[in-house]
Amino acid sequence: MVLENITAQSENGIFISGRVGGVSNLQMRNVRLLLQQRPNNNGSWGPCPSHSYWPTSGPRRQWASDPVWDPVAGVFIEYATGVTMDDVFVSFVGAAKPKNAWGECVQVDGNSTSGVVQRGGACERGG
Repeated sequence: MVLENITAQSENGIFISGRVGGVSNLQMRNVRLLLQQRPNNNGSWGPCPSHSYWPTSGPRRQWASDPVWDPVAGVFIEYATGVTMDDVFVSFVGAAKPKNAWGECVQVDGNSTSGVVQRGGACERGG
């Protein structure tokens, strides 16, 4: 699968997880991601846990009762092989909401993931 020429804004980043069935041979090219957690009055449910598997199958962690409050990564990858990231840009803007914190631009779970290649791109942390 190829994800190419994407510009997006997110509160919790890009979450790539192959807990059920695995993820393999994923290419990301020219991706620009801006992370910004706006105030609670923006109509969202926020703050939300950084790694919520709901409503997928597999190990369930209902974010309302059993959240994972890890720092929010720009791109989080687990249970994957052969992920290539060419020119992926991540920008953190402003402060994270209470209970959240900004994490790494790209976080790879080394216990379940292999073959991640990053070329080009940048990480920017704003105030």
